[in-house]
Amino acid sequence: MNLLQRLVELESPSSDHFGCLAVQDVLGDLLAQAGGRVERCTGSTGTPVLIARFGAQRKPILLLGHVDTVWPKGTLKDRPYTVEDGIATGPGVYDMKAGLVQIVMALEKAGDLDVTVLLNADEELGSPGSQDIIMREAARSRCAMVLEPCGPGGSLKTRRKGIGMYTLDVTGRAAHPGLDFAIGVNAAVELGHQVTALAALSSGDTTVNVGTIAGGTGRNVVAAQASAQFETRFWTAAEGTRVDEAIRALTAVDDRASVRVTGGVHRVPMERTDAVAELVEAARACADWDLTEMAVGGVSDGNITAAAGVPTIDGLGADGGGAHAIDERVVLADIPRRAAWLAKLLRRLEVGTVSDPVAKLARLTPEQRARLVAKARQDRPAPERKVPRVDPSGPIPASFAQEQLWFLSRLTPGVPNYNVPFRFELDGPLDVEALTGAINEVVRRHDVLRTTLKATPEGLRQIVHPHQPLKPTVNDLSGYEDPDVFAGSRIFDLARTVFDLEEGPLWTAELIKLSEKRHVLVWIASHAIADGGSIGVIVGELAAAYSGKPLDPDPVQFGDFAAWQRQWLTDERIEELLTYWREQVQGYAGLGLSYDRPKRPGLNGRTINFQVPPSVNAKIGQLAKDRGASPFMVLLATYQVLLMRLSGRDDIAVATPLAGRDRSEFEQVAGSLTNTVVLRTKLDVSTFGELVDRVREVTFDALQHQDLPFGKLVEVVRPARDGQSNPITQTIFSYGGTPLMRGESRFGDARMRVDGMSNDTVRFDFELVLDEKIEGLGARFEYNADWIERSSAEQICRAYQEILAAAVQNPDHSLAELPTPELPDWEPEENIPEQRHGPEEVSPLEDELIRLWAGRLEVDAIHRDDDFFGLGGHSFLATELVADINEHLGSRITVMELFQASTVATLAKVIEEHPGDAPDQGDDLERAVEEMSDDEVAAALQRLRS
Repeated sequence: MNLLQRLVELESPSSDHFGCLAVQDVLGDLLAQAGGRVERCTGSTGTPVLIARFGAQRKPILLLGHVDTVWPKGTLKDRPYTVEDGIATGPGVYDMKAGLVQIVMALEKAGDLDVTVLLNADEELGSPGSQDIIMREAARSRCAMVLEPCGPGGSLKTRRKGIGMYTLDVTGRAAHPGLDFAIGVNAAVELGHQVTALAALSSGDTTVNVGTIAGGTGRNVVAAQASAQFETRFWTAAEGTRVDEAIRALTAVDDRASVRVTGGVHRVPMERTDAVAELVEAARACADWDLTEMAVGGVSDGNITAAAGVPTIDGLGADGGGAHAIDERVVLADIPRRAAWLAKLLRRLEVGTVSDPVAKLARLTPEQRARLVAKARQDRPAPERKVPRVDPSGPIPASFAQEQLWFLSRLTPGVPNYNVPFRFELDGPLDVEALTGAINEVVRRHDVLRTTLKATPEGLRQIVHPHQPLKPTVNDLSGYEDPDVFAGSRIFDLARTVFDLEEGPLWTAELIKLSEKRHVLVWIASHAIADGGSIGVIVGELAAAYSGKPLDPDPVQFGDFAAWQRQWLTDERIEELLTYWREQVQGYAGLGLSYDRPKRPGLNGRTINFQVPPSVNAKIGQLAKDRGASPFMVLLATYQVLLMRLSGRDDIAVATPLAGRDRSEFEQVAGSLTNTVVLRTKLDVSTFGELVDRVREVTFDALQHQDLPFGKLVEVVRPARDGQSNPITQTIFSYGGTPLMRGESRFGDARMRVDGMSNDTVRFDFELVLDEKIEGLGARFEYNADWIERSSAEQICRAYQEILAAAVQNPDHSLAELPTPELPDWEPEENIPEQRHGPEEVSPLEDELIRLWAGRLEVDAIHRDDDFFGLGGHSFLATELVADINEHLGSRITVMELFQASTVATLAKVIEEHPGDAPDQGDDLERAVEEMSDDEVAAALQRLRS
């Protein structure tokens, strides 16, 4: 039982992602040794999830376990792992690290079976972040088995109650009880009536429990508000529906008061169906003891798989007791016994599906069963690739995101604002030759790391180049007195690398040596080939190749994804998605901020970093759990309150990036799958908690429609463009985009820590990025330094922290009661369109522009005042039109100028003012520079850099 002790001594409370990852690392290695293909992904709240796939995966059996415990870090010091008289004790030993040991032991014995193992890290919180992943894997599986602790006598758990969680708010009218008692409406009294009505809904095994009551302001005031939090538990979905409908039908006894119910069914019940009965019979046939079954009122991840319609049995873990108690214990002898039973059950179910006649299988001799299994495996077809392979030798259509980034690179050439910069700190001995070999192996495996983009008459295409062995630069700074300072400067320079999307390569790496056992690996790539999610893929494979571990011989390529994306996003599907998104952004007026300085084209950015206090971070997680939400939703709601304070508007839209890796076949793809969605929220709510509820609903709706490429939305909606701010929304909010930042991982004999960084460019007016790191929840605020003073940015950062701390401390406070910290005094901007005064004669230059526009837009009639984008022009067409104009007219206009002068008349004026055959001003420029002061030269260079 060395493994059990090792897992228990790796403390892994739900709040400690690093501890949970350490447990997943140990189990991942063991499952890989047993023949599993190990994958790592991240839930919506940033929680790490480990998946190991065995066999052909046609219709696998799903084994569920969790690595998190309820015990805070440090518990092990007072309650160490001990063994006495065959009983092991320690935090998490029973719930559920003994079950994790059983999974490993069973799969070591079970052979080549179709099994999926899923180990999440937030089960004790209700699986808020991993629920969608569990549902997805369950839907692909024939049945689910949960390795939670068994019941008394080793019994299975075949029924679990469902649970609903609600808040009831009552509003009355305050009054003085001695002077105006008759005109008051006592919310506390009304709440008493409602509590009585709720208690009456309990019936038989269905319970409705009011857990907390609050309200009123004092003894001498008629209570104007009161609230109660309560839950329901029920055995069947029909009963849950009955109670839910009755709760929502509650009305005030005093018609002068009002009642409002929020919340709903949190987990559907795990019911005992005919298919579950078949599973139980199969389990009994494999057991060498009298296997019984039981029903329990608590919930587990089995409720989630049951909700997916998958036959589920729970309680396959070892015998013991004291779950969540200080006497938590497990019977050691029962672990290998039940592991052997689980292996036997998996083999039995492998012969056929769950619906096969179990009785017939039970009558087969061991030799007959062996022959049947062998025959089944012999006849089994080779596993088919879920995503068709695209021929990398021919041009591959670019992804929608690559089209947008290619266009943006033409809009702002020479600016590294769409880079993906990361640094990997390596502490411990490092074999540079092995690292070089690992890098070459990863580059060889992934076409996207050898890809450039090329514009063709058929559209933008990916060109995959043959692999040429490379040797990364090694920069030895170990001889300097303070190598970290020099390393920081070098890393910043690398982060500002400008990539030519047509020439390539589109990434660069450099190893910086700080000492014999301290290195920094810097990896910078264009966003056209990488995102935060692909960093995890590349680093995971880099570590595996460095250690000599086997890798999937046929990984899905980014070109495969791009081809699939274009096939899946049919015209009908795009129109369906557009219908939703048009409605979401229709009529949005933006933030309307003027900033400290007038806007002018520029992407010169600056960054402010700050840390969210651990006490506040803990309350964020608790509030998210209470509202059935996620930390992302709590943090975003706070940001929207800040933007409301800043703009004076209660209609706030924020852009946020989504990983785009919710399909299992794309989880391990290297490339840029991230897509941007807009989350628009009306802040006309009573309390901050209600705002979190609304943000949750908005986010879930957006997730259901996330597949529409953001560039497509911009093309169709055609928002007003000025070539400066982003269209539709001016700010972006991001949380947990790079799970690797949350802890350290092994890299051979060294430990690796991953961190992102800024390169002093911005893509939006300002951005707020939050990530869970080893030291806690960190944030960075990036802003356009050409428009915004640092003092203003610092005010915004302080205000966010102040509002966040108050909101999570008192989520029942109204938005008006939240702090109103000092913020920049930015007046609303005034953007008055140019007025037209009747028709004007079309000039020869305008006539030529009309001809060129008509050719690109494929329209017959164009007026001199028609807007290019209003006529259906989009990003890709804009770059082609600019190339046409410069070729035919000899001009030198840029895509940015087309954005700023998007009618024939205004663009003709730009060309007339800046003709392409202007004489070379090199000599005059040189003389002018010689006459400038040093300060003037520095200022001019800064403007050029922006």
